[in-house]
Amino acid sequence: MVQLPRSTAEAPLLPAPAPRFPRDPRLVFEKAPPLDLAWLAHEAAFNLLAPKAVFTDPVTNQKHYSDTCKAMNKELLAGRDEYLTKQIVISDTSLGPQAGSADTHVVPIREYRPISSIPVTKDVIIYFHGGGLYVGDLDSEDLSCRRICKALNCTVYSCTYRKLPLFTADESLSDALYAFGDISSGKKEGKLVVMGSSSGGRKCWRRSNSEPQLLFGCFKPDCPPNGLCYTLLTLSFPRACRANFTALPKPQEQGH
Repeated sequence: MVQLPRSTAEAPLLPAPAPRFPRDPRLVFEKAPPLDLAWLAHEAAFNLLAPKAVFTDPVTNQKHYSDTCKAMNKELLAGRDEYLTKQIVISDTSLGPQAGSADTHVVPIREYRPISSIPVTKDVIIYFHGGGLYVGDLDSEDLSCRRICKALNCTVYSCTYRKLPLFTADESLSDALYAFGDISSGKKEGKLVVMGSSSGGRKCWRRSNSEPQLLFGCFKPDCPPNGLCYTLLTLSFPRACRANFTALPKPQEQGH
C-alpha cells in the first residue's frame, strides 16, 4: 500500500523571512506632516474645500466645467501667468461640415502663434484636450497651449470635439481626425506633432497608428501621464517639451 503524504495543515509553520532591507524609522510617520502654506493659500483662494456641485444634466455639467476653467484662466493670466498674454497671437476659427458628409457639425479650433525676436519654427503641434470625453473645450487647457507655443516657439492648433453622452465616441473621434486632416494637409516643412492630455492623448494614439511618421505625445502637464504615457515614433520629441511639460524619464537625445 502506498502511503500518502501527511496533510500540509499538519506541517510545522516556518518563520517569516527577514526583510531584505531594514526599515528606516524616519520614513514611518506617526502623524501626517503639515501641508505646505502655499497649498493652503491656494485652497482658500479657490474655495477648493467647499462642497462640489452635482449636475445630472450633461450640458449643465459641461458648461459649469468650462466656466470654472475660464474663471481660473482669467485669474492666473492676471497674476502668475501674465507672461502668457504677451508675444502671442490667439485666434478662434472653425472647420465647416466635411464635404460629402451628411454630418453638419462644425469643429472649433484655436490657433496660437508666437511673436518672437528669433525666427518662429516651422513646426506645428496639433493638440487635443482631455476630459474623459465628457467635459473639456478650447478653454480648459488654454494655458497649457499658450505655454507650449511660447516654450517651443511654434504654432499650436487646439481642437475640441463632441462629447458623451449627447454624441457617440465615434463622432468625437471623427471630429479629431477631421481637424487633424485639415490642419496637416497644407504642411510641407518642419515637424508635425500630435499631442494630447488624457482622453485627448487617446485620439493622438489613434491618429498616429495610421501615420507612423507622426510624432506623438500623451501627457498631463506637470505630472506623470496616465494610460498611453509617452511614445516616440520616428522623430525626436522636442527637447523643451520633454523638459517643461512632462515628468517622465527623458528619451535619448537625438540632436534636436
